[in-house]
Amino acid sequence: MAQETLKRVPSTHGNRRTFTLSGWCKVLADTTGRQGIWSVKESSGHATLHYDNYKLYWNSYSYGNLDTAVFYRDHASWHHVHMIHDSTCEYEADRLKVYVDGVKRRMDPGNFSSSQNMESGWNALELHHIAAQYSGGGGGSHFQGYMFDHYHIDGQALGPEIFGYFKDNRGYRNNPEPAANDDDNKSNHISPGQWLPRLPKSVIKDVNRRGGFGNNGWYLPMNSGKFPGADMHMEPDTILKLKYNQSQPKAEIDGDPKSAVRHDPLAKYLVLALPMVKDGLDSANGTPGMGDYSHLIRNDGSKPYQGNIFQFGDSKVQEIDSWYGSAMNMDDDGGNGTQSGFTIGYTSNNSSSGTADDRFKWPAGTDFTIECWVYYSGNNGNDWWSWARSARYSGQFNNSDVGFSGYGYGNTIRSWTTSGEVVDSGAGHIEPNGGWHHIAVDRKGSIMRHYLDGNCIDIDYNQNVTFDNGGWEIGNRYSWHGYICDYRIYKGVAKFAGGFDTPRPFQTDGTSFEGSYEDDFRESRDTIMNQFAHFHPNDNIGSNPLLAEGGLKHYGSNNANRTARTQIGITSGKWYWEFKQFHGTPDSHHGLTVGHNLLKAYDGNAGLYMGGSDRSYGWYILASNPMFRNGGSANRTSGITGMAQNDVGMMAYDYDHGHFWVGKNGTWLTNGTAIGDPESGSFPQPDIAGLPTDGIMPVFPSAMNYDTSGSHWNFGQNPTFGGTESAGTYKDDSGFGSFKYKPPSGFLSLCTRNLPEPPIKNPQDYHRSILHTGTDHKGQSVRGINFKADLIWTKPYSTADQWIINDTVRGVHNYLYFSHSTANTAHTTGVMSTNTDGMSWNTWNNVNGDGRDFVTWAWKAGGDKGTFNVDDVGYDSLVEMKDRSGVDIRGASIGSGNITPSGCSINTTSKFGIYKYTGVGGGNLVHGLGTTPGWAMVKNLANDHWFCYCYDRSGTAHYYINSGGTQNASGQITTVDDTKIYLGSDNGVNESGDSYIAYVWSPVEGYSAMGHYRGNESTDGPFVYTGFRPAFLLIKNLSGNHWALFDSSRDPDNPVRCRLHTDLSNATNAGAGDTILFLSNGFRCTKNDDLENGSGDTMMFVAFAEAPYKYASAR
Repeated sequence: MAQETLKRVPSTHGNRRTFTLSGWCKVLADTTGRQGIWSVKESSGHATLHYDNYKLYWNSYSYGNLDTAVFYRDHASWHHVHMIHDSTCEYEADRLKVYVDGVKRRMDPGNFSSSQNMESGWNALELHHIAAQYSGGGGGSHFQGYMFDHYHIDGQALGPEIFGYFKDNRGYRNNPEPAANDDDNKSNHISPGQWLPRLPKSVIKDVNRRGGFGNNGWYLPMNSGKFPGADMHMEPDTILKLKYNQSQPKAEIDGDPKSAVRHDPLAKYLVLALPMVKDGLDSANGTPGMGDYSHLIRNDGSKPYQGNIFQFGDSKVQEIDSWYGSAMNMDDDGGNGTQSGFTIGYTSNNSSSGTADDRFKWPAGTDFTIECWVYYSGNNGNDWWSWARSARYSGQFNNSDVGFSGYGYGNTIRSWTTSGEVVDSGAGHIEPNGGWHHIAVDRKGSIMRHYLDGNCIDIDYNQNVTFDNGGWEIGNRYSWHGYICDYRIYKGVAKFAGGFDTPRPFQTDGTSFEGSYEDDFRESRDTIMNQFAHFHPNDNIGSNPLLAEGGLKHYGSNNANRTARTQIGITSGKWYWEFKQFHGTPDSHHGLTVGHNLLKAYDGNAGLYMGGSDRSYGWYILASNPMFRNGGSANRTSGITGMAQNDVGMMAYDYDHGHFWVGKNGTWLTNGTAIGDPESGSFPQPDIAGLPTDGIMPVFPSAMNYDTSGSHWNFGQNPTFGGTESAGTYKDDSGFGSFKYKPPSGFLSLCTRNLPEPPIKNPQDYHRSILHTGTDHKGQSVRGINFKADLIWTKPYSTADQWIINDTVRGVHNYLYFSHSTANTAHTTGVMSTNTDGMSWNTWNNVNGDGRDFVTWAWKAGGDKGTFNVDDVGYDSLVEMKDRSGVDIRGASIGSGNITPSGCSINTTSKFGIYKYTGVGGGNLVHGLGTTPGWAMVKNLANDHWFCYCYDRSGTAHYYINSGGTQNASGQITTVDDTKIYLGSDNGVNESGDSYIAYVWSPVEGYSAMGHYRGNESTDGPFVYTGFRPAFLLIKNLSGNHWALFDSSRDPDNPVRCRLHTDLSNATNAGAGDTILFLSNGFRCTKNDDLENGSGDTMMFVAFAEAPYKYASAR
C-alpha cells in the first residue's frame, strides 16, 4: 500500500512460453500513471502487466504492447485480473489473453507482434516484481491499493474458471463479447451473479490435477503482514506449525512460538531444529531466539540440544519478512569489525575445543540431511559465503578438519567434504537480494545430492563425509549479509533422495518494519468478500485531497482545505470508527457529510469548512477549544478538551436516530451536559439537527485536512494507524474489524459484511435493459428480460425516431411518445404481447424496423392478472385488493376529494407502481408503496407534457421529461410522503375529468436511487453515490438543456459514452466523449458538459442497479 513491492529471482528457469497469472486487485489511485501488477526484467527493459492511462496493458520490451481499450477507474471495489500467455498457439490472437472478473477482454493490438513459441522474460533467471514495474534493478511505477490471492502457474494455460466463479443472487453484469471493433454493442452478454474467488485449497487441487504449479509457480494469499510474499501453494515444511489449513492459508505461527511445532514423519532422526524465531526458545547458553525444538518434535521425553550457540557481531534473531516474521540476521561485519553468523557446539566463538554431544558424532557412511532457508543479499567483497559447515575447530579449513562445508560462491552453491571440494564449479542460481530460497543436502548410501528450491542441482558419488567431535558454524570465516531460518540437521536418513517441491516466496522491497507496527498494517484484510470503508479517490473536493496507505491516510497540501469521504454510505444502523491525528494544526475537521454528492453537501463551495452547510457536520480539531460546525455555525461544547497530536479519536454514529458521539483515547466526551454513552443512546453531541433518518439520504464518515501530516483512519482494517500504534484487538459484535478501543455494544465496523442484506439481491428481477436488431417480421421475439414486463420503454438508438412507452395498466398495445406531448394511442403493429422472458414485436418501424438497432428498458410492477394488481396477484376491485393484500390506494382512505385509480400495478418489493386515474381537479394520489417516492412521472393521456418529480431534501419541484427547459416550480407535484403524492389541478397532472397515467418509484437500497448533485464542468467531475453499480442512469440539468440517459447494455464498459435524450428523437450520441463512469457504488461525471456537469448547476438523477454495492465488483 505504500511504495512497496514484492520481488524474487527464480533459482531455475521456468516455462517462458506458457504460463498463467491470476490475482485480485483493488486500485486506490485515480491516476493516468502506470501501476505495475506483475513484471520482470526482459532484455534491456521489462515485460509487465500494468494499469496505465486507466487501461490494462501488457507491455513487453521484446514484443511491444497491447491494451484492453476500456477504462478501469472504479476504486471502490475489486477486480480479478487473469492473464494467459501461451506462445505455442498457432494463432496470434490466442497467444495472450486477459480476463477481468471472469470475462475475456478484447485487446487492442497496439504495436504488439508475436511469433509462435516466442519466449517472454517471465520465468527467466531475472528479477520478478509483484505490485511494481521492473525498473533498472528495482521496482518503480508501484501499484497503489490492495491485492490478495495471486497465483502463477508455470507451464500451464488455465482459464479463469479454475480461480473464480459466479455466485448467484448477487446482481448481474452486462459484458461485451469479444468483438472486432468498438461498435459491436449488440451482444447482451450477461454475467450472472458476482465473480468471487474459489477456495485456495480447491484451486490448488485443480492446478495439481492438471499438472502442477511447475518449476516457478506459486500462490500468494497476501494476508500476512509479517510475510506478505509467502507462497502457500503447498504446506510449507517448516519447524513451527503455520495456519495452512484455514480457508485462506496464512504464514503465521499457529499457536505459541515456544511450542507450536509441526509434525515431522522423520522426527526420530532429527538432531537439531532451529526455527530462529523472535519470542521463541532461547539456546541453552541463553542466546535469544536460537533454541532447539527437536525434542518437542520428537516428543519422546528427550532434551533439546544442551551445547552452546554463539552469535558473531550484530547477528541476531530479529523481525524480517519470513515464515515466522523473524529470522537470524547475518550482518556481515556487523558494523563492529566482526564477521557475521553463529556457531553451534563450541565453548566460545573461536574455541579449539568442540562438542562431545553424541548427536554430532557421525561415522563415515552415515546418511544425513541438512536444510535451511536463506535470504542472501551479498557480502563485503568476499564471494564465499557459508550456510552449513561442520569442523573440528571454528574457522578451520583443512580437509581433515572438515566434515561438511556447504557454501556459496557468488550466486552458485558449492560444498566441501572430508574428501575435498565436491561441487567445485558451482551449481544452481541464487541471486543476491533475490528473495528466500531453500537449500539442502542429503546423503543416501554413497550418493550425496544438493538441492536448491527442491531442484536437485548436483549429484556426487562415494563421498567420505565424517562428523567426529566437531561443531557447526554458519558464516564466520565466510560471513555474509542476509538472513537464515529453519535450520535442521537429520542423522541417519536422507530426507529427500531426489527432487521435491518447495514454496517460492517473494520478499518485500520498499518498507522496513523492524521496531514498528507496520507488519500488522500490510495484511490485505480488505477483500472482495468483505470490504472495509476507506476514503474514496473518486469522491473528494479541494484540489484532489491526498490519500495514502490504502485510502486510510488523508492529508492536505499547499495550505488548501481538502475533503474526502468513504466509499460506503450509511443509510441505517449503528457504526463505529477511529482516527489518529498527526498534527496540531487547527484546520482539521473529522465528522460527517450528508447526501449523494459531496459538492452538493458543501453547496458547491469547496473552501467551506466541514459543517459549512446543513449537509455536513464537523468536529473541528483545535487543541485548546474544539467545536462542532453545523449548517454554517460553530458550536463549542463546554467541557471538551481538544485533540492533541497523536491522540486517537473515536466516533459512534446512529443513523436511525440521528445521533453522533465523539471520544478520544478510550473515553467518550461530554456533550456539555454529561459524558456521552453510545451504548445507551444517551448524551449525543448537541446541535446535530438535520441528520437524515429517512433511509434515503446517505451519510458518510469524512475528513478535511489542511496539514500535510493529516490523519490515519481505522474502520476495522487499520488498528495500527499505518504502523504507528500497537494493534488493538477489539472486534465488533459481529466479530469483524480490529480496533484500538472497544466499540460500543451494538455499533459495528463499517464493512460490506455488516451492511444489511439488500431487499433486492437480483436487480435484474425487476429492471432490465436489452438490445436487439429489428427484422420487420411479425412476431419478432425479444428475450432475456427474465420477467414479464409491466412498463416498457423502447428506442431505436442507431437512427432517429420516437421513444415508445407501453405499460400493462393502459394495455400493452397502447403507446405514448416521450419526446412530445402526443395523446395515448392504440397501435396493433407495436407490442404484440409480453411474456415471462420478454416480448413479441409486430412490424412497426419504431420498434422492429429492419436493420435498426433498438434498446428496450423494462420494469416489473405488480403484474396484469386483474384490473388492480399487487405483487403478481390480480383483483377486481380496490376493496378486494385492500382486504386481501393490505394495500389500500383508495383516495377516500385519507379523506374526501382525492384520486381513486381505475387500474393499477404495484410491486411492494421494488417499490414501483403504475396508476391509471381520472383527474379530480387537485388531490392526493395514494401510492401504496409504503415509503416516500423519489421519482414520479405523470401524463395526461389526451395531451400535454410529461410531468416529473424527483426527491430532494430541500423541497419539491416538477420537470418535463419531454422538454429540455428549466424546472417548472409551479407546485403541481407536492406533499410527497410515504402514503401519498399531492397532484395539483394543472391539465398536465390532475384536471377534473381527464384521464392520466402515473409511474411512481420509491428508492430501494441497493436497487434504485433518486436525488440531486452539483456539477463543476470539469473532467475531474463530481462523484454521485447510489449504493450500487448502475445499469440505468437518467440525468437532467435543472438550469436547462436536454435530458441524458445512459445504460450498461449499450455501454457495458467504462467510459460510458452512448447518450440518448428523452426530449429528442435523435439517435445515440456516440460522440459524447468520456461522459460518465459507472462505478460499483455510484457514478462519476468525467466531461465538462452542461448536460451532466454544468458548472455550479444542480442536476437531478434517477438510477437503477446492476448489483448492490454489498455484492458489486469493480467496473
